Amino acid sequence: MAITSRIVSYIILRPIQILFWAPWRKLAFWYISVYDGIPKKKREARKLARNPETSLDSYDPLLLLSATELARRIRAGKLTSEQVLLTYINRIEKVNPFLNAVVADRYEQALEEARKVDRIIASGNIPEEFSIKNKPFLGVPVTIKECIAVKGLPNTFGLAWRVNTKWSPAPYNSPRTVNLTGAGFIILGVTNNPELLMSWESNTTVYGRCLNPYDLGRTPGGSSSGEGAIVGAAGSVIGIGTDIGGSIRLPAYFCGSFGHKTTSEWIPAEPPHFLSPRTKGKAVCATSGPICRYAEDIAPFVSALIGRDIGDPRSVDLTKLRVVAIPDGFGWQIAISKVDPELRQAVVNVANYLGQQVVGKENVAFAKAPGQIALSSKNFGPMIFTGEPAPSETLGGEGLPPFNYKKELIPFIFGRSKHTFNSIMLGFFYALGGKRTRDDVLPFWNQLREEFHELLGENGVLIFPPHPLTTQPHGTSYFNPSNVNYTSVFNGLGFPVTQVPIGLSKDGLPIGVQVVARKHEDLKTIAVALQLEKGFGGWVPPRRFGVPIAENETEDLYAH
Repeated sequence: MAITSRIVSYIILRPIQILFWAPWRKLAFWYISVYDGIPKKKREARKLARNPETSLDSYDPLLLLSATELARRIRAGKLTSEQVLLTYINRIEKVNPFLNAVVADRYEQALEEARKVDRIIASGNIPEEFSIKNKPFLGVPVTIKECIAVKGLPNTFGLAWRVNTKWSPAPYNSPRTVNLTGAGFIILGVTNNPELLMSWESNTTVYGRCLNPYDLGRTPGGSSSGEGAIVGAAGSVIGIGTDIGGSIRLPAYFCGSFGHKTTSEWIPAEPPHFLSPRTKGKAVCATSGPICRYAEDIAPFVSALIGRDIGDPRSVDLTKLRVVAIPDGFGWQIAISKVDPELRQAVVNVANYLGQQVVGKENVAFAKAPGQIALSSKNFGPMIFTGEPAPSETLGGEGLPPFNYKKELIPFIFGRSKHTFNSIMLGFFYALGGKRTRDDVLPFWNQLREEFHELLGENGVLIFPPHPLTTQPHGTSYFNPSNVNYTSVFNGLGFPVTQVPIGLSKDGLPIGVQVVARKHEDLKTIAVALQLEKGFGGWVPPRRFGVPIAENETEDLYAH
């Protein structure tokens, strides 16, 4: 079957791609770039770079401290919370016009909350409710994905019909928001996400397009696009995203940061709303977690998020781990891109490093993915849609006519639609999905889970590419939607995953790997992330937001 598929691909599909598909891709990428004013933004970034004080590559030293370290210094009186917040507010105001990542802020309220923290600490008499046990992140700023309710801030899910309604601005705080502020975090604002969170790019009629700090002409990933972009640009030390198919890991990867897909059962239940999981099957796939620049922040953030201590990843005995690396990912597939050589090499390098420095070469194995992993693409939809409202209902709006992708296409072409092309694609693929239900696909997922369990053994972690490619031009999700299977497969399996940055490609774009473990074994993946940060350096600051240096310019113009 595989040989037949390859023959069909190279003889029939490859010529179609070269003659028809590729030119349309290039035209779409060019149109999006011009429409969103990206060339103009690049010119402005180049102009700012001529002065070290205005350069986007100039970082206040406070921006280079982890959330954990900021909390230590604030509590010790070596920094004030107000000082930290002002530094991050200034950074956001500097970079956000280029990124469109933070879509609403609460700076004044945040600064008032910071001053209250500073007064309590300065008094020398810290009440028990403000103790390090109860508020480990006292006075530390955080950003929140827009779909997570923050009272008084937008909560549209990228949908035009929710703007200025009884649901948005949010009338209450999400339990996740409550837990984070309860741990001492101070919310700066909410960040960009796509319509219905069902795309790995953020571009809506509500907020516009979110851009990547490593190259403004490329996607930051999604659906936690704004979090990935603002964290990667050092405009936020840490933020919370959601993940039902890779929505934390893709933006973390594309924007050079750490991201953690938490075991879903750990996340606090939400009050029912229009997009709440109504079935356990969808709930198993949907989770939340941090996007951050420093690995030491992951575990304490997850503990704060879920309201209980998950433990210290440094307690994990890494020497006893079994490491299984799958450099080729899904392998050769018609509808999925081949793994980029630099990404493949990153998986190999990580495995070799762990073998040489941590677990011993005898505990490292290189393998191929289970043969049926390619079927995860067509078997994922029924897991998240069965028993849930159809996308046509949620896209259309409560009390409004259902969304019809066929009727919406013409208004979209003429720029009169309140929806994006991603929503039209979602409607099309949902209709194409047929009548299969979760019960039909559960045997597949159960079998695949058992195959991965056998591959990992009792104490294993998996090193897997986060995507077959580095971040691509805006609009790429229209042409390569199946590439998201590299992350969504682990949502279907319910496994925790930590996304780890492993430096930059030869083009200056982030490279990274997914570290995967069995359900409830989050500490293992986080412990490996801490080790890999030591070995590979972790987050690398973006240079010039992807704007190349002209021949008459030098590196001396850019301050770091």
